[in-house]
Amino acid sequence: MTGILRTLIWKNVLLKRRQPTGTCLEFLIPLVFIFLFVALKSNTDVVTVAEGWSQQNVDVQNCGFEVPPEGKNKTCNYPYSKWTTKVTPWTQLGANFDGRWSGHPFAKLFLATENEGGQKIIDMFKLWVQNVGTIEGGTSNFFNTSTFVVGNGTNSELTSYLKSKEYGAPFSSNSPECVAAIVFNKMDFENAQFEYSIRLNTTSENPTFRAPRSDLRPTSGVQQAILWSSSSPNPRYIQKSFMTLQQLVDSFIIDVADGKMYKGFSSLTYANISNSEMFQPFGATFIPFPTRGYQWDEFFDYVTEVFSLAFILMYLYPVAKVLSVLVREKESRMNEMLKMMGVAEEFIILSWYVTYAFFFLGLALLVAIGGTVILPNSSFGMIFLLFFLFGIGSMAFCFAASTCFWKSKTAFLVGDIMYFMGYFLYYFVRSESIDPKPFLPLLFPQVAFALSIQITARLESAGAGASFESANEPIDGFTLSYGIFMLVVDFILWTLVGWYLSKVIPQEFGTSRPFYFMFMRTNSENQGQVDTDSSLPSLPSYEKVESSLQVGISIRNLRKTFDTPGGVKVAVKGMNLGKFQSEIENGKN
Repeated sequence: MTGILRTLIWKNVLLKRRQPTGTCLEFLIPLVFIFLFVALKSNTDVVTVAEGWSQQNVDVQNCGFEVPPEGKNKTCNYPYSKWTTKVTPWTQLGANFDGRWSGHPFAKLFLATENEGGQKIIDMFKLWVQNVGTIEGGTSNFFNTSTFVVGNGTNSELTSYLKSKEYGAPFSSNSPECVAAIVFNKMDFENAQFEYSIRLNTTSENPTFRAPRSDLRPTSGVQQAILWSSSSPNPRYIQKSFMTLQQLVDSFIIDVADGKMYKGFSSLTYANISNSEMFQPFGATFIPFPTRGYQWDEFFDYVTEVFSLAFILMYLYPVAKVLSVLVREKESRMNEMLKMMGVAEEFIILSWYVTYAFFFLGLALLVAIGGTVILPNSSFGMIFLLFFLFGIGSMAFCFAASTCFWKSKTAFLVGDIMYFMGYFLYYFVRSESIDPKPFLPLLFPQVAFALSIQITARLESAGAGASFESANEPIDGFTLSYGIFMLVVDFILWTLVGWYLSKVIPQEFGTSRPFYFMFMRTNSENQGQVDTDSSLPSLPSYEKVESSLQVGISIRNLRKTFDTPGGVKVAVKGMNLGKFQSEIENGKN
């Protein structure tokens, strides 16, 4: 068995040697891509951004203090700088709903309290907003149409609703989408003790309220680049995001605690006060959230969107050659010749698997060596493993696709296009809002690899790098370890699919099996048994045997088998032959 496999592999090597140009291009084309990446990486900068600064390119230079040299674009995002906003919160809230949530007709701002009986606090808050909005000329009607209370308005009811099957199945006026939720945990106006929470929808594709988070790792894009307004030095979370909600609730507490609104729940009305006394503080001074120091890599700013695509293009020619080689063996009838010599089809396929496994092993090694320049923070072993698994996964995909072709040139072109089109499934699942990633697209090695290489780029651009230690770090709903696992699954899956299709798809030679052949009973248990003697069958189409003739030679159920490397081969099966005495045979026997 080992000898026949070694002979077939040597045959494959000889075939590759007879096509030196194509074989060299299988290595040279990927090397060109690696060289271009290395050249681009060598001509870009890596900047260590100081704590408190952002790499966002906003043209705001008047910081009022000395700018550290690590502040690459010198955006005023220092933790101790201050701005004053004069944006009326309900106006901004209304604008956000009218604009960014225009495609979400059932998007609502949810209101809740921690305890039963808190509905009166919610009513008081809504009445306060309505009155203040009217006084200031804002869009107060926003609260009448865009707020929602679940049940009795408790936080537990709100949480249960968001986790229930009714949420989003589909959204309607009775089961709206939650944009954000204000939860009044404790509103003790008598003792001036107040506690509330703001819960934001961060999973929507178009969230209105975005907030920086202090628990994000340095690899997070939100942590590295807090959103800024294009026309103001204020970060967007101050001018257009959750800070508008916070300022709204704080002003409500100040107004009510200061006696500007009757605190009695039986009479929710305003005292007779002037407009100038309402809604204090009208403006607020904010200190922005500090950001961690991080590493900014200019190279990945250029290639982030095309990084995975470039590597897919790099593998297109090797993939086309794999398809062409597998189909050419059928086209040239070499497979049939080998089968006639007793070689099992599984050994023929296995020999090409081993041949191209060594090829993709060498290619992965070259990429990993180039990765020491392109991905200096990443583990050599991780990069090698990722590209090797992608290579053999693509090889298995080619084996499955080759069963559908009978001409090598057609397989080279059409099969390669099929492989490339599979990559575009990646664009349907790459969004960070898709968490977790759907399973079916990951069954294509192109998609699993594209997601994995994008995570590698994110880790590398943050200075962390892809390694076995960071493989379980979730980024955009995906982990590098899961991507590697799916590449292994893809290799096994497409190998089994190719084996199955090679049995059931009709070929030029041989007989195809029914699609349910795996569930058919075999007669292997009867092989090797000697059949008992039986009389000649009665065949009316043959000449009747005279009773006076005596049988000289009688053969019944003759069976002959040969042991071959591919298993036992049956040469003669169940042959019956009778010769009478003094009978002479003429012509062909």
